[in-house]
Amino acid sequence: MHDQEFNLDRVEALGGGIHLSELRFRPEHLREAVDRVLTDPTFRQGAERQGQVLLDYHGPTRAADAVEAYLAGSAGEGGSAGSSRVSIGK
Repeated sequence: MHDQEFNLDRVEALGGGIHLSELRFRPEHLREAVDRVLTDPTFRQGAERQGQVLLDYHGPTRAADAVEAYLAGSAGEGGSAGSSRVSIGK
């Protein structure tokens, strides 16, 4: 299984969408899936839950902090940017 298949399975398992089989795909499957996602409120709720999880990571702020810490560490070491380590995990 490649990463796209894994990601599709996770989105579906978390209630944010429908994984359509590329091997057995037919145009009516797409129409049915779009109709279901747009009319079934559980998909909106699942997508909103996952959106909040992503927001809780504060990705842009943490990335900026990591870059600033890295640059601050390299400036004090004569330009040796590779020696600074920054933790960016949650």
